[in-house]
Amino acid sequence: MNFKRLLILILLTITVTKSFSHEHQVDVQHLIDSIYNAHREEVVHNATILGEDAFVTLSLKYKFNEEDRLKLEKYCVDKEIVKYIMNYMNITPIQRVMLKESIDASYRDSINMILIPRNNYISGYAISLTLRLADYLKLSNDTRKVLMNNALDFARRRYKNPYANFALDEMKVLRKYINRDSLMDLLVIKNSDEAIRRSKAEWDTLKNANLTYELDSAYQVTATRFYYEKEMAIREMYIGEDEVSDRNLADIYRKRTKLMEMYNAYIEKKRLQDKQKKEENKIGDEFTW
Repeated sequence: MNFKRLLILILLTITVTKSFSHEHQVDVQHLIDSIYNAHREEVVHNATILGEDAFVTLSLKYKFNEEDRLKLEKYCVDKEIVKYIMNYMNITPIQRVMLKESIDASYRDSINMILIPRNNYISGYAISLTLRLADYLKLSNDTRKVLMNNALDFARRRYKNPYANFALDEMKVLRKYINRDSLMDLLVIKNSDEAIRRSKAEWDTLKNANLTYELDSAYQVTATRFYYEKEMAIREMYIGEDEVSDRNLADIYRKRTKLMEMYNAYIEKKRLQDKQKKEENKIGDEFTW
């Protein structure tokens, strides 16, 4: 059996949980090998089923290519084999659970290293996209390793708390290792879909109000999209640095489009009309006998 990395983890965890003394670590490794050899057929059969189920769950939730598929499936099966061996060890239930959690955590990092560049919400969206576009950004191997280590840390934090907010830490890392122009390009790509949605929504609102007859739809929607991409990229790049963010936003403010100005004016007019109507209704109610 070749699970050397995991065996080392198991031995360290056993020592920490004081299941065995430090001087008996060699005996523990021999015990693990003995258990596997004595129950090989049962261990492999049952753990393979568990591993295959885990892989199917993974494949339904995340995106990966065919080459990654083979690695991920092997990780899932290997993990369950090592965990299954723990069922035969003479340790307490608490110790067994701690061991299995350590094994899960170790394999989770290995699996996430494959999944993070292709999936945006295991770690941070921006750092995941950066790793996916590493070739386009011409990142060095050292930079990729640093970014992946940070991405794995963010993934661990998100695993412990799905609502964890580490946007500030994420952007500090990216600003440190990615030059400004490349990071701006990256964040424009990241926010493109939302910018398209907003620009089209503003156009549709004005169109439904019959206010678009003087506007060139293609130009206005595209220009508005470009503005929002830049605006959202700036806000994200300088999160936590309000003065720098405001200074950069001021630089692009003059590029606001006719569509944006008309939309904002329309929304403000509608807001005032609704407010006036509510006040009139309130006065009317006060005079109702």
